[in-house]
Amino acid sequence: MVVLMSVMAFLVPKFSAVWTLPILADTITAGAVGADMADSLLLIMNVTIPFSLYTTFDYLGFWLYAVFALLVAIPMFQGSLSTKIAGATLGFFGLIYHVLLVALFMGEIVPADINTAFMNAATLFIVVIIAMLINFKAAMASES
Repeated sequence: MVVLMSVMAFLVPKFSAVWTLPILADTITAGAVGADMADSLLLIMNVTIPFSLYTTFDYLGFWLYAVFALLVAIPMFQGSLSTKIAGATLGFFGLIYHVLLVALFMGEIVPADINTAFMNAATLFIVVIIAMLINFKAAMASES
């Protein structure tokens, strides 16, 4: 459920960008009724600002991944070496992301550094993907 919610958190801004941005741009360009509101909404959807509505949903999705990572980390230590590596990395990601959130809420991370801090933590998923590819390959080989 947590992964499903995180995927939805990522999909909501993507859908709203595909749906809303062209309409907002057309309304602003044409100077149609609601152009002032469209201009404000366009600013809210700015992906380059870490506190925009668009990026807030992305960070919500990553936070849900961090919650999921903490939930599955310990049970993954019962599998193969690659599963243990993935579990340890997921647990590390979950802890780092929550520490970063606390640091952000305490004012230790300035808005200009939000993207760098949180995306650097997300690079740990590369290790998880590689470890799980090894695990999946071994599982497929044993099925043959």
